[in-house]
Amino acid sequence: MKTYLFVAAACMSACLSCRDNGRHTEGPSAPEVTGHENEIVISPENAEMAGIKVSTINPGTFKTTVRTSGTVISSETTITAASSGIISWDGNIPAKGLEVTGGQTVGHVSGKYTAGGDEAEKAAITYKKAAKEYDRARELHRSHIISDRELESAEAEFRMAESAYESVSARSSAKGVAIVVPASGRIAGILKGEGEYVTAGEAVASMTKNGSMRLRADLPEKYARLRDSVVEADFRLAYCDGLLHAGRRISAAGSMGASPYISVTFDLPDNDGILPGSHADVWLVTGSREDVISVPQSALTEEQGEYFVYLRKDVDCYVKTHVTVGGFNGDAVEILSGLHGGEQVVTEGAYQVKLSSARVIPGHSHEH
Repeated sequence: MKTYLFVAAACMSACLSCRDNGRHTEGPSAPEVTGHENEIVISPENAEMAGIKVSTINPGTFKTTVRTSGTVISSETTITAASSGIISWDGNIPAKGLEVTGGQTVGHVSGKYTAGGDEAEKAAITYKKAAKEYDRARELHRSHIISDRELESAEAEFRMAESAYESVSARSSAKGVAIVVPASGRIAGILKGEGEYVTAGEAVASMTKNGSMRLRADLPEKYARLRDSVVEADFRLAYCDGLLHAGRRISAAGSMGASPYISVTFDLPDNDGILPGSHADVWLVTGSREDVISVPQSALTEEQGEYFVYLRKDVDCYVKTHVTVGGFNGDAVEILSGLHGGEQVVTEGAYQVKLSSARVIPGHSHEH
């Protein structure tokens, strides 16, 4: 805070006309200012401390966009019980939003005190019985007592029992059969509470998988003709810095439905730190135009509905310039008049330059 106050004071005490040929006059009274009234002097040292940065602005490509809103969504999957019985979350029910990894155990299902009995024990008994029947069938087949079809049937029963036993036994412990997370992601909801009865294959929780996020944007009905032109999108989130870029367009609704919007969905391959359900400000890109002068939004200052930028004329001289603005694509603002290209425009710290022009120092002028 102390640094900011020092910089602001230094900027506000700057002289309001620019050095041209180096001649400088001061007097005890306020002489006529012969410079331009919009000119501001800020030393390079003070400019650096204030975070003032300048870029040369030239005509270039400008994205044409439709501004709208959208939501970050994620395809959900379920975590299921591998056996029937009473569910236990091991004393700690997973919270919504909890990060989980594929293969992680989050609870157990035990059938010890249910009418159906323990699944692991039943699978073991069934497996042993099927193995014995299969061995017997092979002996009978070698003696030509049973047919090939009967041997194949016995083998099929054995293979199914073996698969079920291995699946359950691999997850089985004294606590019961483990509830295993199928993929890495975040818990979206709990469907079964502690102590509830579940059946084999029943969903006990839902989750969002990593890498499966999408941006769903709403194209207003009045822009329906542009539906097929929308191939990319930029968006902002309240908790992320800067403008983010969506990936390829996945789909666009073919009809309006009950809503006055057309749903357009984009992939989000780079979604680190983005949370499902987040609201987004979206700019749907419908095309581009060449030879357009544009500046970052941070370059603009506003006064009573009029817009201005600051041009750097030399190492310590800045000039306030009125501009007329056009479209905004989420990143840059189109300039319709006031700039011609090749100007050095303050793109960061424009507000600090504006502060420095808030006070005129009497008796201080530059001659041109």
